[in-house]
Amino acid sequence: MRMRQEILLGIGGIRALERLGIQPTVCHMNEGHSAFMAWSASAPSWRHRMNFYEAREAVAAGSIFTTHTPVRRGTTASPPT
Repeated sequence: MRMRQEILLGIGGIRALERLGIQPTVCHMNEGHSAFMAWSASAPSWRHRMNFYEAREAVAAGSIFTTHTPVRRGTTASPPT
């Protein structure tokens, strides 16, 4: 179920904007759906025959990533005692 939500938000979000005639210059990614949004946003790059590295740069230039739950690597959050 979670994967379906990520696909819907990532790929579906970009497609919905395209169909509405909206072409964002920046896409905000937040946690789970990020990979699918970036993949979907790269589609125009492939149509323009960019190679992988050029497409990666084009998507990175218009992408912002944030997270609401930063946790240091190798630790888990625990409730205060």
